[in-house]
Amino acid sequence: MAVPRPTTSPWWSSRSANKEKSGELKKSISPSGGRTLVAFPRDGNKSFNPYTHIVYAALEKYGWFAEDFREGKTFFHPPDVFHIHWLEPYYAFKNPLESFFSALKLVILLERLVSKGTKIVWTMHNLASHEKLQPSIERFLQNFVARKASAIVTLSEAGVELGRKRFPFQEDKFFALPHPHYRDYYREKMLSRVEARQKLGLPEKNFIFLFAGQIRPYKGVLELIESFKNLDPAAKGHCLLVVAGKASDASYLKEIEAALGENKDVKNILFFHRYLEEEDLLAFVAASDVGVLPYRDVLNSGSALLYSSLGIPVVGPKIGALPEVMDALREGVLYDPQEKNALRDSLFEAFERYRVKEVREEIIDLVEASFSPDRIGRLHAELYAEIEAPKYC
Repeated sequence: MAVPRPTTSPWWSSRSANKEKSGELKKSISPSGGRTLVAFPRDGNKSFNPYTHIVYAALEKYGWFAEDFREGKTFFHPPDVFHIHWLEPYYAFKNPLESFFSALKLVILLERLVSKGTKIVWTMHNLASHEKLQPSIERFLQNFVARKASAIVTLSEAGVELGRKRFPFQEDKFFALPHPHYRDYYREKMLSRVEARQKLGLPEKNFIFLFAGQIRPYKGVLELIESFKNLDPAAKGHCLLVVAGKASDASYLKEIEAALGENKDVKNILFFHRYLEEEDLLAFVAASDVGVLPYRDVLNSGSALLYSSLGIPVVGPKIGALPEVMDALREGVLYDPQEKNALRDSLFEAFERYRVKEVREEIIDLVEASFSPDRIGRLHAELYAEIEAPKYC
């Protein structure tokens, strides 16, 4: 189905607009006045996903200078605000004893920080880890962090709604702060469509559907391959499906290779099985006509913002934050993952629409307006002020 044009402002705008009119926002985003902020991570995963780096760089304009998390330093010198993003580093191990003692370290750390007056902010990127390692420990740790947090951030209103159901006694702690775009961060490394295809050796005339990034079972790459193989022959003759990235485990890789081995039109599907360095990832995205996110389950997707940052429309399931993101960008094709052949039909719809409609500049204009890092940095500064982190001597 096509994404309808929005009839209202993006979901996060009304609250800030009201504060701007009343003068509250100026007060709420005044410089931090020496207050300290530690982020886990700030820059630690920048090469994998610069999301946190972009947010905290934008925050500096508003007087908040985040330090990257160091366990010992944070324990002995508690900050005013501790902002934690992913909990998996503290429990996602195959050995349950290792998971237990690692999770216990985080419990002890947060207990100490709260006892010293630190305000805890948790950005809930997922309702549950995709690999589902140690689900009992994960559930315990999530509940503990939710209780200790002064604020729980999600990247969409859908995340707020799901989070409130997941943590029914913490409903008032939830805030929706969207994901920033990547245009400013990647601007100097961006290629044109022609340059990207030349760099990768991809044909100029084909319409390219792209899946790029880590290949993990929940991302639905097998379903994408099968859907593309069953695409209308008249359309498929003009199309390429490009799958680029490294599979998470050997058994899943074998399943993908088996699916490709059955494909008689192997020239229509190109599989680049390798870890994508930053420049390669950007080249694949720039070379594509449509990005495909065939996820079985997802709450948020940085990939949707990456494609949009380069002006590429997206095909994705009607779950999590994707409907809100695509609604704000006014382009893309959403499908119901429960409907038979919905992904295949959405690929055909995207081909029919975007082979004749150039939307890159329109998407870029909208992503810059709706997902500005400066605006999202300001919303984070407003949140930190709202939880009234005290200053310590």
